[in-house]
Amino acid sequence: MSEANPYEGPRLVISNDTLGENIPKPALKGGNGGDRFDPMLEPRVKALEDKFEKMDSKLDTIIADLSYMKGRFESLPTAAAFGELKGRVDSLPTLGKIAALVGLIAAAMTIVLKWHDLSTILNG
Repeated sequence: MSEANPYEGPRLVISNDTLGENIPKPALKGGNGGDRFDPMLEPRVKALEDKFEKMDSKLDTIIADLSYMKGRFESLPTAAAFGELKGRVDSLPTLGKIAALVGLIAAAMTIVLKWHDLSTILNG
């Protein structure tokens, strides 16, 4: 115990210099590639890096396409706008309404133009 702190217990000091020297390091195994001392490891890693660079450029293209699509979707009308448009289309006159209106106008014009003949027939 030190004299500065009477409540301090014994200390355990570990040297990091020789901590892992006696522990054998297992070789990496698995797959078709061999272990970490394989002379073909560097070319295989390089090939993987090249493939990932190609994938990275493809991902950049996909991200750009998604951004474009997001912009297009944001400019599309909403459900409320479609509802308003549907209401406006539903309130437009149909072919039957137009035909009825033309028929009424034709009947009114016929009555006005033939009023003299109609009045003589009705008055006797």
